[in-house]
Amino acid sequence: MPPPRRSSVHERIESLIAKTTDPVQQATLLLLVSFDAALDANTQATQRIAVAFEHHKADFNNHTKAFDEHIVEEVKMFNISAMKHEKAVANVRGAWWAASVLVVAILALASTIVSGYRDTLIDLSSRVRVLESQVGIGSGSR
Repeated sequence: MPPPRRSSVHERIESLIAKTTDPVQQATLLLLVSFDAALDANTQATQRIAVAFEHHKADFNNHTKAFDEHIVEEVKMFNISAMKHEKAVANVRGAWWAASVLVVAILALASTIVSGYRDTLIDLSSRVRVLESQVGIGSGSR
């Protein structure tokens, strides 16, 4: 996987950190940088999970097909009734659905976490704007 690229937001915040001399503003901007990095890391982790899930799904489908073929051979060899064959196939597919639901739940949780970080970042950004306006150091006063 290629190294994470720095977002333009990240670079702009670091530029503001370099320009400011106010320690409170620097601390706030450092927090914003850390949240931006955390969001990038969470996005990459979610993408890796999605890719791994696709590989797992393909492997599972191949395994299910091979298992179905094996069951058909067993039916022929041991003269197992078609009803038992359908039950075995249904059990395997039921396991697939259970695994799918689990993976979807994990992805939903990851999405919720990323959304929480995003909301926190937006909240901090608005707080910085309020502080800037109270102190009089907004972007228009320099």
